[in-house]
Amino acid sequence: MLTDKKSGGKLPQKVERRRIVRRMKRGARKVAPGGGNGPVLVAMLTLLCMFWACTGLIDGVKMGGPLGQLYCIVTALAAVTLAAALTLALFWAWGGPLSAQRVEESLARIGFANENGEVPELLSITQDPDNPRIKVQEYETCGLPPSDWRDRVDELQSALNLTILEVENGQDNQHIKLTTAPPASTLPTKILWTPDCMMDLKPFVLALGVDCAGRQVTWDLHQGHAVLAGMTGSGKSVALRCLLYQCITWGAVPVIVDLKGGVGFSRWAKKCRVITSIEDLLPVLEELSTEMAHREKVLAERHYQDIDEYNARPKAHRFDHIVLAIDEAAELFDKTGAGKAHKAMIEQAEQYITSIARRGRASGLHLLLSTQRPDSNTLPPQIKANVSFSACGMANEVLSKIVLDSTAAADLIPRGKQGCFVVSQGADNYVVTQAYYFDEWRLDYD
Repeated sequence: MLTDKKSGGKLPQKVERRRIVRRMKRGARKVAPGGGNGPVLVAMLTLLCMFWACTGLIDGVKMGGPLGQLYCIVTALAAVTLAAALTLALFWAWGGPLSAQRVEESLARIGFANENGEVPELLSITQDPDNPRIKVQEYETCGLPPSDWRDRVDELQSALNLTILEVENGQDNQHIKLTTAPPASTLPTKILWTPDCMMDLKPFVLALGVDCAGRQVTWDLHQGHAVLAGMTGSGKSVALRCLLYQCITWGAVPVIVDLKGGVGFSRWAKKCRVITSIEDLLPVLEELSTEMAHREKVLAERHYQDIDEYNARPKAHRFDHIVLAIDEAAELFDKTGAGKAHKAMIEQAEQYITSIARRGRASGLHLLLSTQRPDSNTLPPQIKANVSFSACGMANEVLSKIVLDSTAAADLIPRGKQGCFVVSQGADNYVVTQAYYFDEWRLDYD
């Protein structure tokens, strides 16, 4: 008997009886023509019971007398009863997933029920034909609206031990579908990046890693700017290098800002500019700002919406995509303890970068910011407002809120889980992703 956490009592027996009847009706429909293997199984069961009954009748006739007659009656009744019981059992088994009772008990334990204590009824589980890791669960909602399901996704994932990829309406307002995948704990600890990971991607789409359904999670340069965050040991630096290497592979031009001395990017100087001081950064930002203004003028004069339309012209001078990557952005934007002159340089750099954040996408200038510091200096508001791709690895609640506007990274990523990120894909939609492991020493930088 299912119990409701709110009342502590048993669900009404009439509710359970109604569910059992509905389930058997669904199973009985599978016996109708076109119902799959149902008709064959029922026919075989009926023939088996008839054979048993006939055998019993023959044995009873051979015995003769009152005892033989009684044997015939008992055998016939037993055969009919068994046939009916097994048929009803088949109807029940065909009427819904065998795991339905366990699932509904799990929902009851977290109090996911209506005012009468009824929990949603699991009607079916369907496997995606193109991806066996994805399954669609259909429920009768028992009056719980889709907003309740979306608001309690984290609880539902924990109770059902799965990852909910999507919540959508079913055939009507009384049904709902959950698109699910295995839980995040099933993600591999390391997925080695190789050039083959880019094989199915469109130009200038960069692969961060793989989600619980085995699908690639990507950042499209055409869509805007990106932020990559995570505390020490989260795998942020490895993921950053992987994205930058893909930029180079696609023909984009990275400009890397590393105010920690550039040690982490010593090999990258062969492929792109590496800037290690704010004094060297300001002239570069001025140069990028001038280039952005030039491109905007050209696009406007020739009536192109963006760099891709412009570059698509035959035999045209092409504009390269430029990616300004700032490793540990808080080191650049932090004015704490800075002298007057240094503070003025920070403010000037922030103005340039804010301008790129607001205007750069159409003209092919993109920002890739990374950070590990959980404080207000991490992302200036005007820059954050123009970020379209946010990924946060292992983090505390403060850093997670700064990057994702929620505590999702702190809640969903276990401590010590390297390379695991939560990617924001819209309001209250977060995808747990295992980032590719990028072994730069195996790759050619020449």
